[in-house]
Amino acid sequence: HQIVKERLHASLSLWMSDLFKQKDINGVKNFLNRLFQIGQVHARIDIPTILIHEGLFILKREIVSRLEASEMNLRDLTTSLNIVHHLLDFSAVLMNESYFHDLLINERNAQSLMLNISTQNIPVECEKLRSILFDWFKKVIIALYNCDQDEISKLVPVEHSEFGLWILYKADLLFSDKPETIKSLNQYLTDIGKVVQQAADECFAESADLNPLIKQLDEYVSRAAWLLSSFVEHSLEMESGRDPLTKLLNRRFIPSIMQKFIKISIKHKIPFAVLLFDIDHFKRINDSYGHDAGDSILSQVSEIMMQSIRSGDFIFRYGGEEFLMILSGLTREGALKAADKMRKSIEAHSFVINKEQKLTVTTSVGVAFHEGHPDYSRIIAAADLALYKAKNSGRNRAVLAEKSS
Repeated sequence: HQIVKERLHASLSLWMSDLFKQKDINGVKNFLNRLFQIGQVHARIDIPTILIHEGLFILKREIVSRLEASEMNLRDLTTSLNIVHHLLDFSAVLMNESYFHDLLINERNAQSLMLNISTQNIPVECEKLRSILFDWFKKVIIALYNCDQDEISKLVPVEHSEFGLWILYKADLLFSDKPETIKSLNQYLTDIGKVVQQAADECFAESADLNPLIKQLDEYVSRAAWLLSSFVEHSLEMESGRDPLTKLLNRRFIPSIMQKFIKISIKHKIPFAVLLFDIDHFKRINDSYGHDAGDSILSQVSEIMMQSIRSGDFIFRYGGEEFLMILSGLTREGALKAADKMRKSIEAHSFVINKEQKLTVTTSVGVAFHEGHPDYSRIIAAADLALYKAKNSGRNRAVLAEKSS
């Protein structure tokens, strides 16, 4: 609150004054430039847009309440209220345009940074950091069990270690698409620091029992090290752009490819369809034969699909036992026929698990046809609903989504 009072109050007061008093074109142009600059500042300091709009709402409410309490006649009051709403809403539009333009540039730069960092070095770097973390942990354990005050005082806090500095400064730049993992690692830095401090205080107390704290510290360090390993897997996946198990495209590419299909469909009148496949009773396969068998089924299904699609079509590992296909140039009936043909190919295949055991695998399919809407989420949702109907109707069948009304 003190920082807001010192740094924001005066500039906001000046901004409010300038908002209403511009009288010539140069003044208006200068004020518009200020709005763009303010939007850029908001983006640079990462202020959520919800707070900006809430602030404008409060300003609007307070100005309106003062106008309503004045002695204006009804006509002037109505005109004034319209001016207030228009000016503040227009300011919000311009600040938002600048704000999101800056965010887009930053996001592109972040993606470019990720692409320009050799992913071959990331596994090596993460393994090095794991080694640094465990080495730090060993020194902490020795110092605590020795209860050597001099040794304890020389310990580097975990957030100041090479491991901690990497988490604080570098991890979110390299893995901006893994915010929850970054958040967890930062939390472990805090937790580890607290436990070390508690253990340092405990070791000088009478009848000290460090074992519970050491055990907790070991757990935090092990979890942090495991999260580092997940970065390695993620970086390898990002490098190839494909799911490591099935070698199909990752679902992160779906938005950009779907947008391209929709643009072509609208511009050139070329229809397309989305097919959503789900392996029937996949949990039963995992439970009965093991997860290795389940992985083998996923790999074999993906191979059948890849051999069956045309060169202009796309197939993705959608998640778990689900696959998503995008097929172009088909009618509604043609899309359903293609889905049924694929389903029958999978059913007819003799799946081999555990080197020699054979299984029959079936799939349920939801088929949706693009009907012109620019939002790709609608066609995916329609395919998902059709898949739900296929599964509820007995599985091992393809269902075509109904036309939208």
